[in-house]
Amino acid sequence: MNKAPDDANNFLFTRICELMETPQLFLRSSLKLSDIAALLGVNSRYVSESIKTHRGCAFSQFVNSYRIDYVKQQLLKYPEKKIAAVALESGFANEISFYRTFKSLTGMTPREWLQMNVANKDIS
Repeated sequence: MNKAPDDANNFLFTRICELMETPQLFLRSSLKLSDIAALLGVNSRYVSESIKTHRGCAFSQFVNSYRIDYVKQQLLKYPEKKIAAVALESGFANEISFYRTFKSLTGMTPREWLQMNVANKDIS
């Protein structure tokens, strides 16, 4: 059972998200929980607990959700770009983990997602 986040936990989570979004740390394939903790000057356990409290997932899932969102934006912006190239740019260490993660988060392959979203973009 997760306890309700307190002000310190909310502040920490805000700082974690800022690091993920502004310098886009998720693009580093070697990014570790300890890297975020060191940048914020806190214990890794606090970072992990904050993510678990706010997003209900582990650090790797949290980072991968940022990566998948980035991939989606890039695919819509540059549909001619190779999916594998975008996957590697987004911080995934290899194509296999990218495809597995994309499918688990979206329920479809990147190509299926792109075809559906390009079609929807053309309609609107």
